[in-house]
Amino acid sequence: NDLSNFKLTFLAPKTVSVKVLTTSSTNLSSYQKCGIKKEINVTNNDTSKSVVLKLKVTYNRNGEEITENLTLTDFS
Repeated sequence: NDLSNFKLTFLAPKTVSVKVLTTSSTNLSSYQKCGIKKEINVTNNDTSKSVVLKLKVTYNRNGEEITENLTLTDFS
């Protein structure tokens, strides 16, 4: 099953800045082995608090739009 229109949206608290640097593709074919890569730069402006990012992943599979919501907490 191929994926198309792959999008990532980040939501961060005011103390964290997120800069999107590169995205390898918005489409993923079933024969691809490397996946889709998105490079971001995250800066924590308040080191007394842990970084928590909300991530919304949207893509189309077989003509159906799918949305998934994730919480990222481990940046080690």
